[in-house]
Amino acid sequence: MGIGELSSAASQGPRQYAEILVSQYAQILEQAVAIAAPDRAGESPLDVFPERTTPRDQAPTPEWDAGQEAELRGLIAEFGYGREGDRTISELGVQEAHVIIQAGQPHKIMAEVGVVLEDENTNPKSFIFCGNPSRKIVNVGEQQSAQKQLGFVPENEYVVARAIAVQMPGFRRNAAGDQVLAVSYDMEDGFAVSDNESGQFTLIGFVGDGIESKPVIMFRVDQAERHDESKGGMVPVRPEPADTMNIISDAESLFGDPDTPLAFVTSATYQASTEIEAVRASLTSNRVICLPTYGTAGWRQLKANRNQLQLR
Repeated sequence: MGIGELSSAASQGPRQYAEILVSQYAQILEQAVAIAAPDRAGESPLDVFPERTTPRDQAPTPEWDAGQEAELRGLIAEFGYGREGDRTISELGVQEAHVIIQAGQPHKIMAEVGVVLEDENTNPKSFIFCGNPSRKIVNVGEQQSAQKQLGFVPENEYVVARAIAVQMPGFRRNAAGDQVLAVSYDMEDGFAVSDNESGQFTLIGFVGDGIESKPVIMFRVDQAERHDESKGGMVPVRPEPADTMNIISDAESLFGDPDTPLAFVTSATYQASTEIEAVRASLTSNRVICLPTYGTAGWRQLKANRNQLQLR
């Protein structure tokens, strides 16, 4: 996917970075049209490919031969779908970044951390672990994942994220205990950031020593209920990925750091949709935001076996 071109763009600013990323995706879609429907090459992929269906298994079966299918699967992996390998921060042209670890099932969070720790060519400036205390660990599969990865079943997603954060090699707790930071976001005002001490940002410790020490911060994903007539009742409201990126960008700016890139780590499965949010957040915040992702190979291994986080 033209990683070299994207890498050079990272140093030129968020707009150039976003423009090249979008351009590369457009090129992939053009190639997909040429492979899937050679007689319609050059047409918009929105016209050539059918609309998505709900549920997804009701989608029409495409009439492609084995060669077309293989080529298209290779292309679609550029969007993350079915890609086995990881896409690291350094591959995306970023060496230092505030790393945001997205919440999720324990083995998935482990996979996200692994993408960062195993990247020899990046030097994270901080680690920010997201977690929603309102999301309880009640699903059997998630409970099994927690037991395998952590040795116990935490009450909620926030506790899961924290338990994994303190397992990072070289982690040491903050000497003064948890430190609530003077920064917060307003659930009632479009997630506006201020210097209030709400407990939404908490410094729990560091990775490394001396000048190489990296802060480890918990980001509490708050959740509220709102009435939505279009959906017929109460719906949960919480920061979505783009909101989280913007909140953390504004928080870093509040602390005097308006320029350091953000790296929002997630699954390759969600790369295509989340990358759009990253582009929007990047342009809104005027900060480079990259999207490193873990592939299916690492995810499968973690799901089957207990992970051993390593710091190279």
